[in-house]
Amino acid sequence: MRVLIAHNRYQQSGGEDIVVAAESDMLRAHGHTVDRLNVDNDHIQSALSRITASFGSIYSPQSKHLMKQAIEDARPDVVHIHNFFPTLSPSVFYACAEAGVPVPVVRDGK
Repeated sequence: MRVLIAHNRYQQSGGEDIVVAAESDMLRAHGHTVDRLNVDNDHIQSALSRITASFGSIYSPQSKHLMKQAIEDARPDVVHIHNFFPTLSPSVFYACAEAGVPVPVVRDGK
């Protein structure tokens, strides 16, 4: 199975980054192809960039385009969106839907 993992890294590395790396390694170890769409928050430094990022966290056409390109390049069977806030935004879900690529949703750990 081809899996595309999307992850928004924070300015300080933390547990989420470790989990994404471990998930990628585990999937590969079990014979799956894993591609990653990684972005970060390094561009959010000034007051203006914080304001811009706050609006972009609601819906980002640039992030939607990034996801569409990643889907076109990777041709995944499924997309796992590990973290979309704030740089990727919910727009990535629209890109997946438009491409017909499923995004499993986990609710309450199930």
